[in-house]
Amino acid sequence: MLKRSIYIFITAAVIIILASCATTSERIKENTGRYNGRVVRLYGEIPVIVKIPLTSISVYQFRDKTGSVIVLSAAKHKKNDKFMLKGTVAAFPEDSSKEITGDLIDISKKFIVENGIMTKDKAGKAAAAAGKAIAGFLSALGHVFIITENI
Repeated sequence: MLKRSIYIFITAAVIIILASCATTSERIKENTGRYNGRVVRLYGEIPVIVKIPLTSISVYQFRDKTGSVIVLSAAKHKKNDKFMLKGTVAAFPEDSSKEITGDLIDISKKFIVENGIMTKDKAGKAAAAAGKAIAGFLSALGHVFIITENI
């Protein structure tokens, strides 16, 4: 009985500590420039996920209690997964809507190569598909940033 109480206490303490380290999607949206290039942690779930064909990449909407963000990931997530997301924010100027797709393709290609998913010479088509999918999400949600998940 005592061991179980200690286990419950330790588990609760870890959850509280992890939650206190997390930021929120609302904070990132309000201070996009401040978070650009920084690693952030958010707790939430995946209501929408799109797999990029012929790759292990997915683009998903990650929703926390304050809103949602778009994430590029190589992790094996499923719809409705709940977890602590750790990722790096990539922000874009608000007036650069035409250049965003090109930037997203570049970010996707870098992500694909750095995570060992494909070689640089083979990552072009997958990066283009990922970039276009992300651009669609961003446009629909009115966002000017994405998060690349650190795995």
